[in-house]
Amino acid sequence: NDASFYTKYTEKLSTHWQSFIDLQWRNVQYTIRGFRNTPSLHIKKEYAFLNPKAGLTYSNKKTQVYLSYGRAAKEPNRDDFEANLNEQPKAEKLNDFETGIEQKNEHYTWAVNLYYMSYQNQLVLTGKINDAGAYTRTNIPKSYRMGAELQAAATIVKWLKIEGNLTISR
Repeated sequence: NDASFYTKYTEKLSTHWQSFIDLQWRNVQYTIRGFRNTPSLHIKKEYAFLNPKAGLTYSNKKTQVYLSYGRAAKEPNRDDFEANLNEQPKAEKLNDFETGIEQKNEHYTWAVNLYYMSYQNQLVLTGKINDAGAYTRTNIPKSYRMGAELQAAATIVKWLKIEGNLTISR
């Protein structure tokens, strides 16, 4: 069972500045009464998450600069419970920091987005396969992702537009 509620509030602070706040509430309930090869596995878990996100944007003519912070949590998948019977999975938690700049005009656009994502209990692939052929995952206490996303497009002539993107991440 999965129930969620989402709301967003946007405020124009001045001619150039705008802010937003997102709130998501999720409640997930798992009831598992065994699997094919583990009929004795009985799980009754409930997860409740409040996932907030806030940001600020500065816009001036053809340029936009923004920054945001988001906190998110997610429950394990059903398969994660069966993967390791001795160690049941935990919910993932994420702190996401992003900032970027974008510039547009009638001939070209370009954008750069920088991000840092700090995880607690991230579920990552182990390289093993369970009896049903699915890949198994396990929790990692602390991990991160960071990188840059680059985008550009140029209109060469009215009927020809070149676009590209590049992501560099760790």
